[in-house]
Amino acid sequence: MSMLAAVQAEHSGERLKLSKQRKNVDLHKLGTYYDVLGYLRHAWSDTIQLCSNRELVVPLGADIFFSNTSTSLQYIELDALRYGANTSIRGQKYCYAYVDSRRPVIIEYIFQITHPCKHPAGHVLQTTCAIIQPLLQAFTMPELPWDPWMADLGTGTWIANEFGDREVIDVYRFSGHLVLCPLPLHDQLCSTVGQAEGASVAGIAAHCPNDDGTDWDVMCALPKDGRGYVNNLLFPNHHHPLEPTAISHNYV
Repeated sequence: MSMLAAVQAEHSGERLKLSKQRKNVDLHKLGTYYDVLGYLRHAWSDTIQLCSNRELVVPLGADIFFSNTSTSLQYIELDALRYGANTSIRGQKYCYAYVDSRRPVIIEYIFQITHPCKHPAGHVLQTTCAIIQPLLQAFTMPELPWDPWMADLGTGTWIANEFGDREVIDVYRFSGHLVLCPLPLHDQLCSTVGQAEGASVAGIAAHCPNDDGTDWDVMCALPKDGRGYVNNLLFPNHHHPLEPTAISHNYV
């Protein structure tokens, strides 16, 4: 979506759209029940006291949060940008995202949760939240040429295929898309580049010295088209094209 579409979505009052592909789930079976319960206890603490459906004694005035009152969504659209769950077929293309400006994460699940209250009776609480895992930063790596651009372009170096502890967040904390690319100088690293919405192309280029005294150039070009495809990560000096491992994008 273009920047204009995002502005139109905000002015229309429809910042958040939920996918039609959804299903009711049991959070216990997914292994996410206590993560979600902890989040809801904090988010709704001013309104209700929640307790687990497996507690032997329910505190006076407390509501039981049942594990089967949640709906799993394949994706959402927030400010005209699509974010998807890695555990769903239609969400996998959109499962890498930024939260809180430039913090890269993978999205595991997206839930819409509805809780009919008993205390106070008749009141219904509803929220849309996501379970995410942050990418782990490669602290032992030397400074790379694109590190100074991290704040502006979202570039960074991370440990490949490893993620931090689960977190449950409000979906309104999603703040943009990223492209995740493997780095050939080490099989266990990957880099992230922010995808600028509304731009026809975004990219980075750098000249890097190798340990053996040779040099190589890296260029990452990110053209946007109707299908959301991104060019290969190219290494012109070595003629070594490399496909991004995952692309988080949206449709024009």
